[in-house]
Parts: sequence; structure tokens; C-alpha cells
Amino acid sequence: MIPVVVMNLETVAAAWITVFALALLLISFMSYRLNGNPRILAITLAFTVFFIKGLLMSLHVLTESRLLADQMPLFDLAVLLLLAGAVLLKRRVEDE
Repeated sequence: MIPVVVMNLETVAAAWITVFALALLLISFMSYRLNGNPRILAITLAFTVFFIKGLLMSLHVLTESRLLADQMPLFDLAVLLLLAGAVLLKRRVEDE
């Protein structure tokens, strides 16, 4: 028998957050490959962490699993630290 997934706001939100995080991850990764800016690398890493969190949220919603549910704030902290690092990172000196 095929399990039925109830489409409520939490399910839809978890799915869209994951898709949006993946899209931003791919865009930032392509941008980093083009210019090699370490700030964009930090942003790419932040989107990677956010995408992983989205996958775990989707897993939680679809399976009602409590796997890593208590650690979700740590993912938020990692994203915030990476974004703060991107903002505070000194601009790389270009070759003159």
C-alpha cells in the first residue's frame, strides 16, 4: 500500500524551503567557481547547511521522525556564523 502524504502548510513549506535552498546553493556555487571570492564560498557553505537542514525538515515532516529535531537550532547557528563570516571577511586584495 502506498503511504498517503497529507499536504498541509508544514509539508509544503518544508518542500519549498529545500528546493529554494538547493537553487541558491547551485547559484552561489556557480558564482564562486566564476570568481573564486572567499566571501561567496562562505555563502555557498551557508546555503549547503541550509539545504541539509531542509532535507532533515522534509524527512521529519514526511516520516514524523524526531531524528536530529533537537539539533535544528545548531543548523541555524551555523548558517548565521557563515553569513556573518562572509560579511566580515576582508575583501581579497586583487593582483595589481
